[in-house]
Amino acid sequence: MDNRQDMTHTREIDLLELLMTVLIHWRSMIVVMMCGVIVLGGMSYIKSVQNIQNIQGRNEKLQQEEQYFNELSGKSEAELRELFAEKMTEEEITNVENAFLYEQQYNAKKHYLETSEFMQADSLHMYIADLIYQVDALDMAQAYSIRDVYANLLNSGEMRSRLETICNNSVDTLLFIAGDDDTVDLHNSNVLHVQIEYVDADMCDALARDVMNYIVEKHTEISASVGEHEINLIGQSYAEVNDLDLLDSQKDLKTDMINLRTSEAKLTKDFSADQKKYFDLLCMQEQKNVEKTSDQTQNISLSAPAISKKYMLMGAILFVLAYAGVLCLKCVANNRVQIKDDLQDLFGIPQLGLITKKEEKKRVFSFIDELIMRMYYHNCRRFNRTEATELAAVAVHMAVEKNSLNTVYFVGTGMDENTHQFCDVLQKELQASGIEVIVAENILYNAENLKKLEKAKGAVLIETIGKTMYTEILQELQLLDRQQIKVLGGIMVEE
Repeated sequence: MDNRQDMTHTREIDLLELLMTVLIHWRSMIVVMMCGVIVLGGMSYIKSVQNIQNIQGRNEKLQQEEQYFNELSGKSEAELRELFAEKMTEEEITNVENAFLYEQQYNAKKHYLETSEFMQADSLHMYIADLIYQVDALDMAQAYSIRDVYANLLNSGEMRSRLETICNNSVDTLLFIAGDDDTVDLHNSNVLHVQIEYVDADMCDALARDVMNYIVEKHTEISASVGEHEINLIGQSYAEVNDLDLLDSQKDLKTDMINLRTSEAKLTKDFSADQKKYFDLLCMQEQKNVEKTSDQTQNISLSAPAISKKYMLMGAILFVLAYAGVLCLKCVANNRVQIKDDLQDLFGIPQLGLITKKEEKKRVFSFIDELIMRMYYHNCRRFNRTEATELAAVAVHMAVEKNSLNTVYFVGTGMDENTHQFCDVLQKELQASGIEVIVAENILYNAENLKKLEKAKGAVLIETIGKTMYTEILQELQLLDRQQIKVLGGIMVEE
């Protein structure tokens, strides 16, 4: 008995069994899949309708705001101030105008940061060209004066325009230094020192060459107006440098922008609705267009409500997975005998037969069912009900004769109408062979059936697949052992 009890706890559930459990229910799986498509597809449609309604409400609100701003956008700052002066205190108006001033300054610095090549440059990898010229004239005083003329021209708007054309960028950060190598006193030297800085080595070289060409071009003009002279390039060098001053400038610019935003935020966080409107209108006037308002009030295009294909697919997958999970859980947690159970393995008693269900009228796509069952039984032959009954009758007959019995008792706790029909057929076949069959049926829960075992010497368990519990079989075996009734074996009957 202990061994039998241990056997009931060693039943294994393999992956194939779980897979077949799911596949057998393929028809209901399709129904569940369609339910998932309908449910989540319907949810997506409802969500789409709600989104459209929200967008419509937003568009209406934005249109109202746009109309309001359009009515006021043509007014001057003075007119706007006078208009809002009726709605706000002088302090509130001043706070708005101060916030607007911060906004102006921030936008100017932001534009410079985004457009200036120097503000975007790596200050640790800048390039400098050094050009050193010497001016020779009739006397040193004249040489000093001519050197100053060249210095002024190099720092003029004309020179900067030339350089901006070459590099396609503002040269406000280019460095021009005119003077002596050792002093900043421009009036005591005939040496002209020109220094050009740029973010790119090749462009720095191109700018330096243009400066040299410019000096050559201006030589004749300056000679005619100031006096004859010679200007010679006596030194030329290029180097990659770390411009810490530029790094500081970049940091200072970003710090200024942060401070401006912080100051503006401190003012705007407590703005009333009128203050916000006044502030927005000032910003529009500053920009000289309604780009900001247009961006904010542009209607979002609407489309008809639709069902999301993605949601439909998600619904199908989620519902199928959930249903498959339930089927697998039921299979794992099932405590009733299954069609692939073997009584010999579970309880140590011979399995005398497996009676399949009666052949039913073929359903639509029944070939799929047949394919799944062949996979389930690994293509082993399955006997029909008549063949299985004949084999079971022979097995019981042999077991009875082997034990020198002439009477056999059929017991089972899960007998239904189908099981009774099988017992009637089996009883007739055995009685034809001279073996008396007594159907005791449920001996665990029926006292009258239990009394039938008073003279019993041998018994066969008739258990119904999907109804009889493993514990009930164990209890039957224990009861029969106590009554010293020989268990000849068991027969499994499919519902």
